[in-house]
Amino acid sequence: YQSWQVVAYREGQPGGPLKLRIVGYPGKVRSMAFLANGQLMATSGAQGAVLWPFIGSNGPMGREATEIGYDDTTLVNLVSARADQGLLAAGLTDGRVWVAHPAAQGLNFVKAEKGPAIVALSLSPAVDKVAWADEDGAAGVLIL
Repeated sequence: YQSWQVVAYREGQPGGPLKLRIVGYPGKVRSMAFLANGQLMATSGAQGAVLWPFIGSNGPMGREATEIGYDDTTLVNLVSARADQGLLAAGLTDGRVWVAHPAAQGLNFVKAEKGPAIVALSLSPAVDKVAWADEDGAAGVLIL
C-alpha cells in the first residue's frame, strides 16, 4: 500500500509556516518523530514506518517517501526517535516492538512476541533504552 501523501501548503503571508496534511495511510497516523538531525520524519499508520525527507525549506513536497519494517499482517501504531540520532523505534498493533537504523539493513525486534497493541513508546534521551506499554497495561524497558 503506497499511496501515502504529505500535502504541504502555506497560509497567510509568504514565508509563513508550512502546514502538512498526511493522507493515504491504511490506519490513523498516531505519531511522528524526526530523526537524522531533522532530515527525516517517521510516521506511523502504515504497514511499516513511513519516512519522509525534510531537506530544504519545502519539507517533503515533491519527494518520495520510503518505508521500513513492512509487514502486511500489522500496522505501525507508534514511532519514536531522537532528532539528533539515527535510531527509530516502532510499536506495532500486534504487540511487537522493533528498533532500526533506517540507513542500515534489517530490524531488531526488542519485543518479538505478539499481543495487545502497543499504545506507548519512547526512546531515552541517550538512545540507549526503549520503553513501551500495551493496551492491556503490560510494559517493558530494554537496554539497547
